[in-house]
Amino acid sequence: MLEAAESGSHKTLRLVKSSVPLAPVITGTSSLRSLRNSVRGVTIVFLLFFLYYQWSMLAVNTFSEDSAISLLKSDSESSRVIARTLDRSHKLRHLIANRCRERNITTNWSLSKHDFPRMVIYKPSIKLIYVCNTKTGSTNFKRFLFNLDGSDGNDFEVHWEGKRGHPELHYNILRNESFETSEQFMSFLKVGTVRNPLTRLISAFFDKVIREKRYRRRFHYTLNRSLHYPYLEVFRDFVYQAYTNSTWFNDNIHFTPQWQDMQVCSFPYDILSQFEFHDEDFLTIQLLTNTTQVSIHHSLKDQGKTIYSSEDYAAMWYPYLEKDILEMIYSIYKDDFDLIGYSKWGDNDFPYIKGFKQIQP
Repeated sequence: MLEAAESGSHKTLRLVKSSVPLAPVITGTSSLRSLRNSVRGVTIVFLLFFLYYQWSMLAVNTFSEDSAISLLKSDSESSRVIARTLDRSHKLRHLIANRCRERNITTNWSLSKHDFPRMVIYKPSIKLIYVCNTKTGSTNFKRFLFNLDGSDGNDFEVHWEGKRGHPELHYNILRNESFETSEQFMSFLKVGTVRNPLTRLISAFFDKVIREKRYRRRFHYTLNRSLHYPYLEVFRDFVYQAYTNSTWFNDNIHFTPQWQDMQVCSFPYDILSQFEFHDEDFLTIQLLTNTTQVSIHHSLKDQGKTIYSSEDYAAMWYPYLEKDILEMIYSIYKDDFDLIGYSKWGDNDFPYIKGFKQIQP
């Protein structure tokens, strides 16, 4: 997006120069300097208009609008980060809206008529509404929200109070009655994150199948393969068992398709982030809510707690899965692929949404 903006600016620069009759009008160094200043001024105006247009795509009066517009107008890396995130989000929301419309499942969401997505957190102190989507960095995001008010965001807070709200820390679970008017609701910045189902499945597999025995007991899943087997063998066995009894993929929120829990066809997101751009999109949210003083916890790989990421495992595992196992996975997450547009294994854009790989920061 930055590259596109810059290249667009350069094209404008060249067009302006080529459209001016250089002779005999321009004579002398001062005239050339004057022309360069004029071109520079036109370029800056174009860039500011472009960034403001991206901001206007939010279409709502959100949070600290003055400071956000000020950030966009500044010629800084922060403004470029925000512009890239808003551009990706706008393109994604437009893509989803079109696909939902084609499937005739689009509804006009309103505060009074619709339920909220599965789990929505709102933090009035920074006018933020966060829609939780498991295995997309939601635990680290909740820990960040606790950290804002001086709490260390320990596991008890994040996994227990994080699901029930913590009014003393101005951290609440959103219900329809939380807002008196639609205008009040729309004034908050509403964000959520989606992720490629193939890497999200691997992340959930390690978290809830390999590491947590209580989940295996709760969903009556018994490993046919010992954990001493290569994890690929265990993963293959898990997919087959979970697909045939469907309990995991229907009842366990870490494995259920995300499009419905996130209500991507109806909920009025301002920023719909992609996990594949997590670091930059999260920084944008911090910049827009003036919370850059608190850092976000990184992935397990970045923290040095594991050697490989879910994306690494995807590259190592999916080429060796049988076609029928892959088809099971694709059928489970069919709507995530169809509505959100994520690429499948073997596509050139994997793991990005189709058409988004080339706009990496």
